[in-house]
Amino acid sequence: MYKYSLGTTITRVIIGFLLLKDFSVYLLFREKLFGNMSIVPQDMYTSILKWYNISFLEINFRNDLLLTSVLLTSILATFFFILGKYKTISGFYIFYILLHLKFKNVYILDGADTVISVLLPFLSLSYSNPIFGLKMSKFNLGYRLNYLRRIVQLNCLLGLKVQFAIIYFFAALDKIFSPAWQKGIALYYALQLKDFLISDISLVIAKNTFLVKLGTYVTIIWEILFPVLIWSRKYKKCIIIISVIMHLGILFLMRIDNYSILMISVYPIYLTNNEIYSIKNTLNFRFSKFFNFQKELQ
Repeated sequence: MYKYSLGTTITRVIIGFLLLKDFSVYLLFREKLFGNMSIVPQDMYTSILKWYNISFLEINFRNDLLLTSVLLTSILATFFFILGKYKTISGFYIFYILLHLKFKNVYILDGADTVISVLLPFLSLSYSNPIFGLKMSKFNLGYRLNYLRRIVQLNCLLGLKVQFAIIYFFAALDKIFSPAWQKGIALYYALQLKDFLISDISLVIAKNTFLVKLGTYVTIIWEILFPVLIWSRKYKKCIIIISVIMHLGILFLMRIDNYSILMISVYPIYLTNNEIYSIKNTLNFRFSKFFNFQKELQ
């Protein structure tokens, strides 16, 4: 019997909670973000749909009752997605809603929203385990159709890994051809943005030429190496540890929470179940030693 990917389950649950947070905020501020008071008017949203030849999918955001219903059903679908119950249906429904929210208000969405939209179809179709003891809904599709479904799920898991690696590849490619990154000064400007400034530590680093250049070039090297080393059994854990440290740095220095948490949440898809259990056991052992040491001091 094929085992569920524990890493994919972890990724699905964390992304689900990020979506739950976003949809809850959208619901609370729906009128300002998507209603008649939003930056992007309904007519512009309509023209965007016409450009993509999908006008038949239009949602009337002027109707507050409809807008509220859409966001409430999105929250409900996200709960099912987190639990792993009907995750394919709920995942694609969330993807559909995110597509419209992106067209309706392109100015409030960030890189995290784009990454989620790109990964969501793969994540919805790939193997992942339900949580809280729930059981997957079983459909008697016959041997051949079940075999085909399994092939689709396995290929979607591979597609999820490849797509995430591609994101890093093109992020590195964009930086390589950017003059600010080439000169090693990109970090200088990024750390001084008032919208992302979280403490004076960022300003201290920005004033240090050596740290700015080091951080800028290390970021480029890291993004170049990630799509290569992540497939290596020997270096996979090393590049994941470096990636977690880098995104935690982004989180604490620039307060880009959604994106940082999202990127960290996807790394488990590259780990086998045994590797995840090994990390869990190691952490449990370390924490138990630490707490025992604290008791001895007392």
